[in-house]
Amino acid sequence: MAEAMKNNRVQRDYVSVQMSDGEISDLTVFMKKPSVMRNSVYRLARAYRTSKNTKGFRRRLYELYDSARKPSRFVILQYVVEGDVPIFTNVHDNTKTGNTPYVRTSRRERAYIGEHLDDRKRAKGIFDVIFEDAGGMMHVGNPLELPRNTKQIYNVKQTQKGAVAGKDRDSMFQLIKACKDQQSLTDPYIRLVQCAPEFCCICSSDLHLMEMDMFLTNPSECTIMGIDPTFNLSKFVVTPIVYKNLKLIYRRTGECPTFLGLVLIHQTKTERAFDFFASSIVSLRNTLADTLFIGTYDECSNFNSFSRYMPISKNMQDQRHVRLNLERKLHTLGINNPYINQFIEDVFDKNVGLADCLTDTDFENKLLELKPIWNLRECESRKTTEPAFYTRFLSIKKPSAKLLVTSVKN
Repeated sequence: MAEAMKNNRVQRDYVSVQMSDGEISDLTVFMKKPSVMRNSVYRLARAYRTSKNTKGFRRRLYELYDSARKPSRFVILQYVVEGDVPIFTNVHDNTKTGNTPYVRTSRRERAYIGEHLDDRKRAKGIFDVIFEDAGGMMHVGNPLELPRNTKQIYNVKQTQKGAVAGKDRDSMFQLIKACKDQQSLTDPYIRLVQCAPEFCCICSSDLHLMEMDMFLTNPSECTIMGIDPTFNLSKFVVTPIVYKNLKLIYRRTGECPTFLGLVLIHQTKTERAFDFFASSIVSLRNTLADTLFIGTYDECSNFNSFSRYMPISKNMQDQRHVRLNLERKLHTLGINNPYINQFIEDVFDKNVGLADCLTDTDFENKLLELKPIWNLRECESRKTTEPAFYTRFLSIKKPSAKLLVTSVKN
């Protein structure tokens, strides 16, 4: 009978076994898990499962583990059948027609099939060889050790052919060819491809470049250029540029929507890759060299590269990343909650936090007011007489007070 089983519960008991002259001299059952798992203590796990589709069919599995969590060589498997329960094999869930029972082939057997594939033999001939190697109909130990049918052999052959064909295809050549082919279009999307020393591919439309020029370089109506290596695609890293379209407003939120700009596909997060990205942006549209604000999410390699090609730009930080960095620094110093939350409120609390200071002077005055409060709070949390957070915060944030303030507000 092959069907889905529901895990009802797993019960764990702990027993202490004392041996004398090769025999059990004492057996003690603990009411709860011992604080120390000694060599003489064993864990007995009992898993209770019931059939999802057939009432009255249950399964119990007994396993014994030693103090090092290593399972014993033997398990006890018990099936309980109550009443007149039919024994059958289910049809595969993806089957649309027919009622042929589905028996899963083991992973080891699927690998064995792959090893015996031969282009000179048909699927039926390979099936017969594997079937006889397994012992044939009379001596096979388990149906999982046999291929289901010749169709399965054929499918494995086709899968391996596709994998070989994929390896033979030069993906880099295909990408370069696609880039060259698109240059004849009025508005190509694959703009630049670099193979070495760093693989980089830049994708963009003319609309992206025009809107970025419109919203990133105008001092009277400007937004932040957001740059963040956000996710991986297999062996590649994708770094998109995002910006707010200041000509549009969501009716529901009253805020400007965020648009996707240029995209860099690369393999390493190095300054060399971001240098290529920044220089390419300026070469595609020269006026983007006057970009005013760049949001780099605390990644220095990003801003260092872009500042070389956008010299008047200022580095802006995202509120979430600033908050996470402060929390990480507090944890590093040994400060724990609720003290961490109090520090975060002093910086980000609406209307009263440092983030709401309008000028550098306001920021510095507010910071001086917080100095004795922070020092006392840190001493209470760390049980020390030498507070360190205020000094570290000052060295990192004071030179860029406007950066912190403006970042949070945006």
